[in-house]
Formats: sequence, structure tokens, C-alpha cells
Amino acid sequence: IDKRIHALSLELNAFYKNKEPIIIGVLNGSIYFMMDLVKRLDFKHQIDFIKASSYKGTKRMDLHSDILEKEKYKNKDVLIVEDIIDSGNTMNKIYNDMLECNVRDFKLISLLNKENKLRKIMFKIDWIGFNIIDKYVIGYGLDYNNLFRYLKDIYIENEKK
Repeated sequence: IDKRIHALSLELNAFYKNKEPIIIGVLNGSIYFMMDLVKRLDFKHQIDFIKASSYKGTKRMDLHSDILEKEKYKNKDVLIVEDIIDSGNTMNKIYNDMLECNVRDFKLISLLNKENKLRKIMFKIDWIGFNIIDKYVIGYGLDYNNLFRYLKDIYIENEKK
């Protein structure tokens, strides 16, 4: 994980060399990845967070952040930091909300990209840490019922029931 984050930070440093993006972490899962990443960045940036809540059994999703203050992001370069792209529903919502804010540039970095043939995404994943198989994973910010985020590595959930 550390080696891959280092490589990603070099790519981001080159891309954002003369820019000052707002880096937005999607809570709670992205916190470990985001903090390890931003420590290695050598360009000016602001940090913000967004919390996405979805409701089991429904298609409703709420975003909790200053994203509602559209002027804050207008004509800004925005880099979203996500822990994992799975169904893509969370990022579709964030992407649409960012477009409404009239951002200058929207980029996405995700530590994990899960193979999911059913997803329909409206955005490009600009930087990916690792492509993974369609299995449930925990650790390094990823949780199961808000547990196991603290694990320093990423594990496939025990398939034995």
C-alpha cells in the first residue's frame, strides 16, 4: 500500500504542480488513504471532507458537507479521494453535485477499484491504487459495520460462515 501511495503521489505532484486543488475525502473510509497521500504532496492544496450516507433498501443518498455551498467550489480544481469504487452510486451522486457547483476541473483518485460489471458510472477514475476482484474487503479504512477500519492492511472478508 505504501509503495503504491508513493507512486500515486508522484503522479499527483506532477499533475497539480502549478495548481491549488481542493482535495475532498469521502468519509469515513478514505481517511487513512487520504492522510497518507496528502503527507506526500508538494503542491498547495486545501482539504475538505464529505460524508455520504445511503439507506439500506432504498436508492436515497444524502451528502453531508459544505458541498451545498456551491460557490465554495465554483471554478476550482477538485480532487475527490475515495477508498473504494464498487457500485459507483456514491460517486455518481458526488459527481453530479460537483457539476452543479461548476467546478473548473473534477478528478477522482480511489485506492481500490472493484470489478463490478453491473455498475454504471458517469465519471472517470483518474488514478487507481489497485484493481480488485468483486469480494468484500476490510482494513485500512474499509469497514464491516463500522469495524476493522483500524487494520493496517486490506483483507478479504472471511468467506467461511
